[in-house]
Amino acid sequence: MEYLKQVIVCLGPERREQADALCDALKRENIRCGRYPEEDILEEAGTGCGWNDSAVVITDSRVLSSGLAGSGIVCIGCAASEEAFFDGAALVTDCPEQLDGRTLEEYLLRMTGRPVTIAETGRLILREIAEEDIDRLYEISRQKGMERALSDPSQEDFFQKENLQEYIRTAYRFYGYGLWSVLLKDGTLIGCCGFSERSETDIQARSEVRLELQYMLDEAYRRCGYATEMCRAALHYAALQTAWENVYVRIRPDNEPSLRLAGKLGFRRPASCDRRSLQEDFIMLEYTLCKTN
Repeated sequence: MEYLKQVIVCLGPERREQADALCDALKRENIRCGRYPEEDILEEAGTGCGWNDSAVVITDSRVLSSGLAGSGIVCIGCAASEEAFFDGAALVTDCPEQLDGRTLEEYLLRMTGRPVTIAETGRLILREIAEEDIDRLYEISRQKGMERALSDPSQEDFFQKENLQEYIRTAYRFYGYGLWSVLLKDGTLIGCCGFSERSETDIQARSEVRLELQYMLDEAYRRCGYATEMCRAALHYAALQTAWENVYVRIRPDNEPSLRLAGKLGFRRPASCDRRSLQEDFIMLEYTLCKTN
C-alpha cells in the first residue's frame, strides 16, 4: 500500500477470531497491524501522533469511535448490523475480517480529503475528482455541442462549483464509485468518466435503479482513442469492484459519435426492448459486465 501504513485494532474478546483473521490477512499484504487498548488509542490521539495520514482504527467501541471524532483519525466501526450508528466512523461493518488493504486505503484517502486512483491505462489515469479539477471540468462541460451529451436536463448544473464540491464530499464515501476525472500521464485533465445510479420507471409503473455510464472529453482530445480507453477502464473497474451485473448508457439519437463509441464498447439494445429504450429523446443501450473471480 502506498498510503496505508498501519491498522490499529481494538475489538472486544467476543470478536477475537475476527481480529486474528483480519490481522493475519493484513500482515500478508505487508501492512502493519497491531492491537491496542481503547484508553491507549485515545491517549495517543490526543498527542497528535500523526495517525491521521497513514493509519485506520477498527473498533467495536462506540466510546472510542466517538472519542476519535474530529481528531482526523479514520475510524471504522464493527457491529452486528451495518446499519448501526457509530459517531465519527467512516464505515460500519459486521465482518471486519473481510476488509482488505485496498478497501482500507480507499477509506483513509477519502476521509482525509485525498482522491483515490481508480485505474491506469497505457495513456490515462482515472481518479476521483479533486477540488483543483473543478474549474477545468466546468470549462469542458461548456464546450460547444456538449449539450447533446446530456441525457438529463439536471446535468447542466452538475459541474457548477458548489455542486461538485458537495459531490466530492459525499458521493465516493457513500457509493464507493462515481464520476472520475480523466488525466493524461503528465497530469493534464482531459475529461471525466464513470457511473451514476438512476431510477427508471417502466410503462407498468415499476421502479428500477440502473447503473449508467457517463463520460465527457475535451474537444481538443477527441478522435484519438481516449474516449474508448477511459470507458473500457471504467467498465473493467465496475466488473471487478461492484456488484452490478449490467451497465446502461443513454444517448440522444443525433449524437452519432457517442453511438459509435457505445457500439465499439459492446453496448447493445436491451433484450427486452420496451418504451424506456425507444423514447424519442434518447436511445438506451445495455452492456453486460464480465465478472471474474
